[in-house]
Amino acid sequence: MRVGVPEEHPIDRVARWLDEWAWSDSLVRLDRGELRRALIEDEAIVGYLPSEKECELFITGGDSGKLPVKLVADFPKTDAILGRYWE
Repeated sequence: MRVGVPEEHPIDRVARWLDEWAWSDSLVRLDRGELRRALIEDEAIVGYLPSEKECELFITGGDSGKLPVKLVADFPKTDAILGRYWE
């Protein structure tokens, strides 16, 4: 951590990763506040947050183009937000 610069909260970091991947993949800007709220609720149930790589897969579906079933199941509120932009 740099002196005088507050460390980013893990929830904010995951919301940023999802937003950045959405922009990189489809030029879609996600509402980070809304993502934050959904991630907080989902994480309270499953007990973990997705990694940066999992965020990429959550947005792009990876090489197969298929969303990771475990992430969709573990993060239903987050998936509902993302589902507004991609079918």
